[in-house]
Amino acid sequence: MRLLDLGYFRIGSDAYTDDNGSFGLTTLERRHVTRTRVNDYLRTSTGGDMTAKDFRTWHAKVLAAAALAATDEPGDTRASPRRTGRTPWSGRFCGCWPPRTQIGLVSSETDGSPGPAPARTARPANREPNPMRTPLVSACLLAVALVGSSTVLGPPAAGAAGDRSTRPSVARAAATTTHHFVTNLHGAVAGPRAVGFTVFDSGAAVSTVNALPSGVQALVWLGQKCPTPADDSFRATVRSLAANPKVFGYYLSDEPHLADCPGGPAALATRARFVADTAGGRQLSFIVLSKEEDYAAFRPVVSRVSMVGLDPYPCSVAHPTCQPSKIDEKVALAVSHGIPVPRIVPVYQAFGQTATSSHYYNLPTAAQMRTMIARWVALVPHPQMDYAYGWGHQSSSNPTLIDSPSLQGVFTSYFAG
Repeated sequence: MRLLDLGYFRIGSDAYTDDNGSFGLTTLERRHVTRTRVNDYLRTSTGGDMTAKDFRTWHAKVLAAAALAATDEPGDTRASPRRTGRTPWSGRFCGCWPPRTQIGLVSSETDGSPGPAPARTARPANREPNPMRTPLVSACLLAVALVGSSTVLGPPAAGAAGDRSTRPSVARAAATTTHHFVTNLHGAVAGPRAVGFTVFDSGAAVSTVNALPSGVQALVWLGQKCPTPADDSFRATVRSLAANPKVFGYYLSDEPHLADCPGGPAALATRARFVADTAGGRQLSFIVLSKEEDYAAFRPVVSRVSMVGLDPYPCSVAHPTCQPSKIDEKVALAVSHGIPVPRIVPVYQAFGQTATSSHYYNLPTAAQMRTMIARWVALVPHPQMDYAYGWGHQSSSNPTLIDSPSLQGVFTSYFAG
């Protein structure tokens, strides 16, 4: 079932095999998959000397990094060997202790001290920044996406309540961005500001933007479901706000779909480019994408947008205890389709639908929200902005953040660090 869910495989049938000579999961034969075939495929796909064993090794490294992030004791990698079945000694020296050149989190020496970050290399000015595009890193990130929902940052195992190395921790990464966006305010100001949100969903009127409280900027809604090229009205609006320090950026499109608007990416590029040119890079452009089939078409190098929100919503009727691994899967797919990690905006599910006519999504509990935030922190550690959807009610979202003091408390603690 997991392969069907994650890999979109055909189930297969004998009749289909007889008629077409193709196979699905239930009709695979022994000759199709061998160790040699898998390793040959990995080397060809990644362009490196990679084998199937590297997936397990990579998971051990991810677990070690997660353990370091969740403990006050540098170098504590006990969680990684425990999850992968190694002893702590063999885990340290035979899989989960990465050298400096592979991951700049821990030292390759045996003292467990933090290692320096990898040195940055100069990038040509005309080259789109994409630090995750190398085949090996993409393959490793995709490997992380295949981990089960409790493997990396899920709840501690039974009997491990006092073991900090397996607990999700969000406070240490809370300061990675100071731009915390929230939508559906419906005029609310004091409540969202008290929680710690610093970027508000806003209309385009100059008076509306200027009325925002101190310490808050506007993400101005100029959105279209199907983007059209920048016109005189759009240009006039951006010009009127381009020098305003209260404007953080512009929300240009919410979940556009290439199937509905084939010209959308090119049209969006005219809008995003105008924002960048007119504001001199001081203001950003933003879209949200919901479907994998739109990732490549609307990736920043094509659409020219500054930020791309991803909105996997893990808590639903289908997943009543939530499925945080959906976050891993979406991020891995986005990266594989050319959306660089630094351009990704985490979208936190802060709504449910139990009070709507179409109940599918459930409002997360405080514990579930902490786990989701921790997942995002591990995958997108330095976003330009993060996004909680949403504060007030809509016809398709009720209850929301306004109804849950416990969720508000999670965000307040997270934002405050």
